Amino acid sequence: MKTFFLTITLSLLTFNIFGQTKMKITLSNGEVKRGIYKIKDNTLGWATKTKIISKQSKKKYDLKEIKSLMMYIENDSIPFEVIKVKKYADSKETSLKLGQVGLKANSIELFYVSEYLYQGGAVSNTTTVSSYANIYLRKKNQAIAFNMGYIYGAAQRGIKKRARVFFSDCPVLIEKIENNEIPKMETMQIALFYENNCTK
Repeated sequence: MKTFFLTITLSLLTFNIFGQTKMKITLSNGEVKRGIYKIKDNTLGWATKTKIISKQSKKKYDLKEIKSLMMYIENDSIPFEVIKVKKYADSKETSLKLGQVGLKANSIELFYVSEYLYQGGAVSNTTTVSSYANIYLRKKNQAIAFNMGYIYGAAQRGIKKRARVFFSDCPVLIEKIENNEIPKMETMQIALFYENNCTK
C-alpha cells in the first residue's frame, strides 16, 4: 500500500468556519449519506460533543454513528475518520474524536484533531477561546490513537516521555528524539521516520 500524505493546510481544522459544506458520510453500519452538512463541536465558545448536522433533514449524527467522512471544499477532498483516542498509553479513559487524516502509511497513521483552549473566567469576566490542532498517531495493528503533540496545562507528560512508550519498538527513533536530531514537535517527520526505518 502506498503512503497517503495529506498536504491540506491546518486552518481547515477550525470546523465552525465552514458553515455548511458538501460531504459524503459513511456511517458505522456501512450506509453512505451525501449532502450538505455542518460539523458542530463548539457552542457559544464552549466545547460540545461533536455532531454532524444535515442541512436538508436537520438530522444529527453523533460520532459513534459515523465511521468516516469526506469533506469537499472547492477543488479539495478532505478525508476525516472517527478515531478512538487516549491521552496517554496507560490512560483508562477513551473517547471518540473526529480526525483529519494527515498520513496513511503501511505501519502508522497520523490525524489532526481540533481542540479548544480556554483562558480567563476565574479572575476576569472575560473568557477567550482559541482553537488548535492536536496530533494523534495510531499504529496499524492498534485500535487506539495516542496524543503525540503538545498538551496544554500543568503536570502533563512531555512529548519525549510519551514517545518513549509509543515507540518502544524502535529505539533508534527514541534516541533521535531524545537527542533532538528529530525535533519533538515535528510529529509528521517522526511518523515518517518510523514508517521508513522501524517496520522493515
